[in-house]
Amino acid sequence: MAITDYYGTETDKELGEGVLGEYPDTQADTKANTTGGYLDFGVGVQLTSANENAVEVYDGTGTFYGITLAQKFGDTDYDAVGYEDNMPVAVLRKGTVWVKVLEEVTAGEMVVADDTTGLFRPASTAETLIHAINGQFKTSAGADELALVEIILPNK
Repeated sequence: MAITDYYGTETDKELGEGVLGEYPDTQADTKANTTGGYLDFGVGVQLTSANENAVEVYDGTGTFYGITLAQKFGDTDYDAVGYEDNMPVAVLRKGTVWVKVLEEVTAGEMVVADDTTGLFRPASTAETLIHAINGQFKTSAGADELALVEIILPNK
């Protein structure tokens, strides 16, 4: 009997914030969530000023470090949308990932991170509280939709 159902294949993979878009040439680091609260999947993060092994939502006061990857915790926690306090956090440094965008984006546009939310906008935005990251949109999307972003950040 042929196997016709594979968990994690493109046909049954659920899209969501922080889900890898393509697997080749991917690099992620493991850091800690020491924010005292929840850290969502698919948001930009920076290292905390108190601990270089911990991350917090990007707010423009530090250097953009990467994007949190979606994880499934255990065999039954399929509804998780982020990391609880004191959990290890997978942070994408190189690769493609689905993220929520705050305004309409077009494939090919460069990506900027919003300093107030850690979410993403096109470089052409009129918003001024942003910082450029080394990334590009691979798909187009409307405001509050998911877009595929490719980032390539230096090794740390």
